[in-house]
Amino acid sequence: MRPRQAHTVVFALLCLTLAGTAAYYLPMLPDRLATHFNAAGEPNGWSDHAGFIKSAAALVVICATIFFCGGLLGRVPDRLINLPNKGYWLAPERRDETLAFLRDWSRWFVVLTLGLITLIIGMALRANLSAPAQLPGYALSVVVTYLVIAVAMVLAVFWRFRAPAS
Repeated sequence: MRPRQAHTVVFALLCLTLAGTAAYYLPMLPDRLATHFNAAGEPNGWSDHAGFIKSAAALVVICATIFFCGGLLGRVPDRLINLPNKGYWLAPERRDETLAFLRDWSRWFVVLTLGLITLIIGMALRANLSAPAQLPGYALSVVVTYLVIAVAMVLAVFWRFRAPAS
């Protein structure tokens, strides 16, 4: 497998994990699910099974759309690409490499986001196995970890596309 295909495999595995988790837990859960939780892990929003499935499916469809649209970057006019030092990095001799980096970066970012969604949905489903529903204490740490990695990834783009040395 080429390194550029790894994100596609991880994306597919996350989709399967999310679907499998939902298929496993939903039959065990009450008709009314706690689906939104405050920072303390206490439920403050509920849904029925159908609403939950629709919401989860919508998140996966959004992620999949963004993931697969990354392959269309080569067709986007340069004027629509917002990139530091755009003139240099989108020059004809660097354009293909730049767009390949952005495509792969965006796909890994979507994989990271889908990973968070998969973890949070799994935690929410398991939280509904007990009464009252309560997210585990580490749930907030998962979100903070995601945010730290996301910020690091954004900073990596700025570092990668910094002004070239003269």
